[in-house]
Amino acid sequence: MKITIVTPVLNDALQMRGCLESIDRQEYDDWEHVIVDGGSADGLEALLEDYQDPRRKFLLRPGTSMYEAIDEGFVDSPGEIQCWLNADDRWEPMALAAVAKVFRERSDIDWLSGIPASRVNGLIQSVKPNLYYPSEIIKLGLCDGVSYPFLTQEVLFWRRALKERVGNFPVNLRWAGDFWLWTQFAAHAPLVRVQAILGAFTRRKGQLSELRKDSYREEVRMVQKSLYSRSLRQAEKRRMRFSCYLNRAGRFWPRMRRASYFPLNEDWKKVSILRISHGWDLVETSVEVDLWGSRKEKLGNGIRNILQQI
Repeated sequence: MKITIVTPVLNDALQMRGCLESIDRQEYDDWEHVIVDGGSADGLEALLEDYQDPRRKFLLRPGTSMYEAIDEGFVDSPGEIQCWLNADDRWEPMALAAVAKVFRERSDIDWLSGIPASRVNGLIQSVKPNLYYPSEIIKLGLCDGVSYPFLTQEVLFWRRALKERVGNFPVNLRWAGDFWLWTQFAAHAPLVRVQAILGAFTRRKGQLSELRKDSYREEVRMVQKSLYSRSLRQAEKRRMRFSCYLNRAGRFWPRMRRASYFPLNEDWKKVSILRISHGWDLVETSVEVDLWGSRKEKLGNGIRNILQQI
């Protein structure tokens, strides 16, 4: 089962070396790596000469945005499984082997996530093993860093067929295309959690996610407004409740009563968890997420702020 990895890069050769080494030391060999360069002028091509591999392909696409580069990398890719790894992110050596095993043995799974983690100065310093993402929360655009933590792309993998159903990234999104993509995936298939650290989000000074934080959040709000407006139009026809939880929360935040019309299935709080045993077998369990524990106020205020923008 081939895995297609796309790395969009622009003037980040210094970080790119670690990314290449992270892929080369994987314990799984059936992968292809497509590097899409937006026109770097920092010696990237010279660096790639030290990491030549028949499974690695370099595309020069000057002037393309990050998400245009990612879509370009997936064009004609043979991999049944897809993902992208930014130049400053790293995977654990067994990451691709674990991902391939899950997708090979579970044809009902269309996308999965590992445990969210972050890396500083080359060390994993933050891990959130008990943080789960109900698909309905993702679909409604609530994984926005305010209502609920962001999903991070370095531990997310999906089937090519799922990405083809969703289509290319919107051309008007330059920074929050990943946020949009997760909402679209969740509308088609539930996210399954693999209880393992597959990789980590890198935090460092001067990184793009920090420099463009305000632009990212502005685009997140734009996506949310689109999602919520559409849901509210549907709600006028179906008049279905969001859930007993959000309806109950409406007593504390009156504007959230509008959210009580969002349609959700009765199992929306459940998240499927896969663990890989000592014998390399898959063990599945189900977790019911308590959104009204310590995150109650953040989640409620986040929904309220979104609704006020509609």
